[in-house]
Amino acid sequence: MFTHVFKYRLKCLLRDKVVLFWTILFPIVLSTLFFTAFSNLNNAVSFTSAKVAVVDNEAYRNNKPFQEALVSVSEKRDEQEPLLSVELVSSDEAETLLEQGKVHGIILLDPDIKLVVKQSGMHQSIIKSFLDQYRQISASYGTVILRNIDIPTHGGTLTRFPTDDYLTELTLGKNKTDNTVTYYYALLAMASLYGAFWGLRVIGEV
Repeated sequence: MFTHVFKYRLKCLLRDKVVLFWTILFPIVLSTLFFTAFSNLNNAVSFTSAKVAVVDNEAYRNNKPFQEALVSVSEKRDEQEPLLSVELVSSDEAETLLEQGKVHGIILLDPDIKLVVKQSGMHQSIIKSFLDQYRQISASYGTVILRNIDIPTHGGTLTRFPTDDYLTELTLGKNKTDNTVTYYYALLAMASLYGAFWGLRVIGEV
């Protein structure tokens, strides 16, 4: 008796196109879309350093804190690309590099720090953010010096650009974690939840 009821109830469920779509076809279609969209996601967001030409003039050579700041953001750490790729050139060479598109911007000290760009973009915004943060830090340290407040120094220089990272990302296993796997876990949970539609349909027809 049980086998007879189970067989014909299963046939009724398989003829319900709505239930079949949401419980079987929709998860398959969605997983296919996930695979298509996320297959090259990690490669698409790879970071490249912003190329900047720094004019080597007297104002730059006399500004030791800014030189140290440039060195700190152009050093490669933990196999990660540095924030800036700095090239020290003359004023004419900097303009030529910018016109040829070999650098994203020019940093000029005259005597204040100036940024010259040919177009706007992500790399130009990175250079501008670095300069804005350097100005803020320099102004903060200048205020501290005027008020005669004792603060720790870095290598004898107060305005050294802070780039130390005190957090280290660790993986739980040997393999590198793929962030896109979370979406597939959510899809699996959704497919399991949609499986309850079969039980609700059976209960509703009893």
